[in-house]
Amino acid sequence: MWQEHYSSTPGQIDTTNSRIQVPLPPVPQSWEFQDKRFAYQPGPHLKPGDDWHTSYQRIINSWRSSEVTLLPAYPVDTFSQYEHGAYWEGAIYYIQTILGFTRIDDFLAALERPDPNSERWACLRWTWDNQGQFIYLKAFLVKHMLQDRQKYPLDQPTRITWKEWLLKFEADYAHTEGTGRPLPNPCFGGSNPLHLGLGSKHEPKRLVCS
Repeated sequence: MWQEHYSSTPGQIDTTNSRIQVPLPPVPQSWEFQDKRFAYQPGPHLKPGDDWHTSYQRIINSWRSSEVTLLPAYPVDTFSQYEHGAYWEGAIYYIQTILGFTRIDDFLAALERPDPNSERWACLRWTWDNQGQFIYLKAFLVKHMLQDRQKYPLDQPTRITWKEWLLKFEADYAHTEGTGRPLPNPCFGGSNPLHLGLGSKHEPKRLVCS
């Protein structure tokens, strides 16, 4: 059986001198899907002067018209509220504008059975769930849906199902917020800690009303 070896410091690799470590080299990630090439574009993704509420609209529209689709990498190397706010606001824009959902319940239903051959659904997964992070946005959307009884008059069994899902999510993930400094995310830190929904505030029909 192969014995796994772990470097004593994350992000470092041991040298032949056990007391010296060097940074791991960057690993380029690219792949093909339906005869198109995709790759991750490392952050930061905000440019000087960008409005973080709408900056990902430019990024998304650019990647959809490029020969090589450069998807914005999850900004795990920064704790910037602006960078993470822009990243998740981009997901709201993508769901509403590219996937075409203006109702959370419709989106959640479609999320259970996405088309495996759809490039649009694949890009959602690659960009916003490549490290399992999408569950934070899903929880935010579920909270929003449960609170907006006027737009979402759910029947009692459905409401109970989503409440139970949310309670399980909070039980499973809330403890991670106390271990070190957590990355900014849409779910923990208030009802809308990243102020999502402002990027589409002028749209007549919106997925999220901030």
